[in-house]
Amino acid sequence: MGKGRRESEQLSPFSLLIFELSRTMEFIVAQAEGRTLPFTGPEAIDVAVLESFPYDGPTQEVVTETDEFSAVCPFSGLPDQAKLTISYIPSDRCIELKSLKYYVMSYRNVGIFQEHATARIAEDLQKVLLPQSITV
Repeated sequence: MGKGRRESEQLSPFSLLIFELSRTMEFIVAQAEGRTLPFTGPEAIDVAVLESFPYDGPTQEVVTETDEFSAVCPFSGLPDQAKLTISYIPSDRCIELKSLKYYVMSYRNVGIFQEHATARIAEDLQKVLLPQSITV
C-alpha cells in the first residue's frame, strides 16, 4: 500500500465495491472459477412478512405457483431460478398472497441450495398456517 493512501484506494473497482459493502452489511462471498461474488446468508429470509387470514370453507387443496423464485447458489454465487409450487390443505388459515410474494422475494440475494430453500419454505409456512398438509 502506498504511503498516505487509504486501504480502499488500492483496490480494483470490484474489490472496492466489496470493501464498501463489507462496511455496511454482512455478506458471504462465493469463489468459483476465479470469480468472487457476494451474497447474504439465510438470516436475510424475511419470515416476518408472512401473513395469513382465517379460512372456514370446505376442505380443499390450495395451490400457488410462481416463476419468480430466485436465490443464489452458495457454491458459485450465481443466481438460481426456479418455478415454485406450494400446495397445502388449510386447517383454519390461508396465506395472504402479497405477503407470500414479499417472502419469496427475500430469497433473491440469499445463498441457499434449492433443496434447502424448499425445506425452509415448507417449514416457515407450516409455522404460520398449521395446515393439514403442505408440499413445496
